[in-house]
Order: sequence, then C-alpha cells, then structure tokens
Amino acid sequence: GGDCMTMTANHDPNYSGPYFSEQQLARRWGKHPNTLRRYRQAGTGPVFYEVRQVFGPRAPRIRYKLHDVLAFELAHSITPHKTNV
Repeated sequence: GGDCMTMTANHDPNYSGPYFSEQQLARRWGKHPNTLRRYRQAGTGPVFYEVRQVFGPRAPRIRYKLHDVLAFELAHSITPHKTNV
C-alpha cells in the first residue's frame, strides 16, 4: 500500500472530543505509561497530541483521540483489556 501515515504529534488545541490520557490508554491496554512513552519516541504508537498546561500541572498533557486509538487497535488487532471505566 502507498498509504504512509505519519505518526507525528498533532498540536490540536481546538479538539474537544473524547480522548484517552496516557494513563487511561495504558490501563486500557494493560501496559505501563513508560511503554506508551517509548511508542511515542519510536513513532510506533497511535497518533497523539499535546495540550498546553492551562488547567494546572495535573491536567493530562499527552492525549490520544478516541478515534485514533480505535483505528490503531483495529489496524493492529489490539483487544483492549476489560476495565471498569
């Protein structure tokens, strides 16, 4: 296939739809947040975007859009862990 999806960070401050924080996605996949960090550095994980810390230091800075995560899971046959979220 000639489709080359770039896995770079999207700075999308206007996006207000559903998203996963790093911790939420790590829980969803049963992985450690550091694993997701490695994915981002290697460019192998889902598309992510960053938000500026306008809500204080506790606001999630790294976010994954819900549809990006679902598309990634579909493409890589990832089955989310059953969580009570």
